[in-house]
Amino acid sequence: MLNLPDTEYKVQIKSLPQRKKIIQDKVQAHHKDTKKHEQRYYVQGELRMCPVIDLPIDLPVYHLNNGRTRSKQSSYMFENNKSLKFFADHQEDNTQQKLQHKILYQAANDNTANIYRELKRGKVFKKDEAILLDKSGMVINGNRRLSSVRELYKSDPKTYKLFEHIPCAIIQKDLSPLDIKDIEGYYQIKKQFRQDYDWISICLDIKYEKDELKSQFDEIGSKKDFKPEEVEMYYDLIKQVDICLENDWKQPKGYSLLEDQKQIWMDTAKKASKTKDPAAKLAIWKTCRLISINSKNLGGRAYEFVKDFQNRNNLKELIDHWAARYHVKPSKDSLKQNSDDPLDDVPEPTQFNLSVIDKLPIKKNVHEMIKEFRDDLAFKKDDKAAAKMAAEILSKSTNLDAKEFPENHRSEILRYLKKAKNKIEKIISKLEK
Repeated sequence: MLNLPDTEYKVQIKSLPQRKKIIQDKVQAHHKDTKKHEQRYYVQGELRMCPVIDLPIDLPVYHLNNGRTRSKQSSYMFENNKSLKFFADHQEDNTQQKLQHKILYQAANDNTANIYRELKRGKVFKKDEAILLDKSGMVINGNRRLSSVRELYKSDPKTYKLFEHIPCAIIQKDLSPLDIKDIEGYYQIKKQFRQDYDWISICLDIKYEKDELKSQFDEIGSKKDFKPEEVEMYYDLIKQVDICLENDWKQPKGYSLLEDQKQIWMDTAKKASKTKDPAAKLAIWKTCRLISINSKNLGGRAYEFVKDFQNRNNLKELIDHWAARYHVKPSKDSLKQNSDDPLDDVPEPTQFNLSVIDKLPIKKNVHEMIKEFRDDLAFKKDDKAAAKMAAEILSKSTNLDAKEFPENHRSEILRYLKKAKNKIEKIISKLEK
């Protein structure tokens, strides 16, 4: 659930022509100033000198198509049933700008890079750390700093009087969406000491560059200081995340549901990216989805289930167990060669049947089954594990028999024991065959 903070500053954007006129006049005055200040910025593939002018803090507008805030924006759109372009197509709207202010202010207070705290303590905005704007006054770099000074000035205009106007570097070139992404990537992802994007925002940002800007993996990687294969890994990751949210969680684009599952998904993405067999790769992703939808009932170490299940020595056994549990059989035409059939892409030989893996059901509230899977794997590693566990059951049963049973817990104890009895009877039946 996305919880945005209350803010004192209320965004009220100036019209686009008004902003452009103010900026143009100040830039012209800047050029006539013998003590003018300029800074060098990375623009369109090279470092260019940009004039630095002081602007009132209510003039700049936040960049709504901002890679750093994609996951928070997506969560808001999902939770409030908004269109996928609710932010991106409304750059000049107060409603979206107000929401972006809250998102950015929250990010500025992040413990890993508390920009708000630093500005609050310093009470000054250094001229050589100017906010970077385009000719329209849209912030290219410095959105979180702008949200911070706005909140601080609004909270105490006297103490933070130096924040009434702040230094802004103006890019005078016309910028395409791809140019803006290049600059954003250069200053926000590639540079050291910048707060990391959250993992979902990285995925969504890469998807945006690949699908919307038509960039290649190597091009995206060079801007973000990622290897092309890393970029492809993130691109595949967000596709699987979307499949999981839509098919398993039944909540398309509900990225906030998975924010705390970074290790589960990142470990899986790395494993899948190193797996060439498409069937094995699908098996890896499906185990991740199964754990994702049941993670809350697996305790705080759900990622350990992912690690165990995706182990090369365990994966086939897990798939066989899973298929047997739900009576999943290979498709009759699984051996036929058809150019439209994904089975044609499976390298030979392979120990997996893609038609089986594809049909494996992913269900919620099957954590007990998942734990059983893991117990079975543990038994295989230790041929005495079953005997040890049986001895533990006997010991615990003996101890339980000596306990008193409080009236208010009797029904609960009885329920658990009946379940245990059913499972034990099944195990006895297996052993007696």
